[in-house]
Amino acid sequence: MSIKFKITALLLICALCLFLPRVALTQTETVSITVNGETAQCDGSNFSMLSACGQQQAVIVVTAETQATVKINGITQNPATISLPNYGNNIITVTVTPQNSIPQNYTLIVNKPVPYYQIVVFEFPDVPSINNNPANNGGFTFTSFKWFRNGVLIGTKQYFNNGGPLNPADIYYVEAIDVSAGVIRTCLSTE
Repeated sequence: MSIKFKITALLLICALCLFLPRVALTQTETVSITVNGETAQCDGSNFSMLSACGQQQAVIVVTAETQATVKINGITQNPATISLPNYGNNIITVTVTPQNSIPQNYTLIVNKPVPYYQIVVFEFPDVPSINNNPANNGGFTFTSFKWFRNGVLIGTKQYFNNGGPLNPADIYYVEAIDVSAGVIRTCLSTE
């Protein structure tokens, strides 16, 4: 093969490169998601957020690089209003496709808390307990429990015994694991 042929072939390949569309192989560098104006926590491609007590839907806004296409639950929309039908984890899929790049998939989990007194009962004065009867607690079957007072973990049993009267100024909530819904968190005891 002559040098002239090699140079001509190389020039032809370079000329073709000028006219072919370019596809970047880089991932989206920065994506943030807000739910009702609050920034969701990010762990790699997973985002999570606790919704407010009683919230039936969430307004989701995805911030990505300019010219990116955003799909929320498979529909090109940004922002999007999404229904939160379930207590516990509501899973929302987000796909961000930067201009001339590869789509990146993210998972947003919005945890909707259950009303405190729907699952917390007082069988004895000053001893709150988790109602673990699916027939009258909203259909939950719990396998583990975490009691919190003023944001601090105080117990891991089905009930909490303070050893005396509960302080009415204290704020309680519970995180429990349901066999089918995963983490269920209650609203605050004051809500």
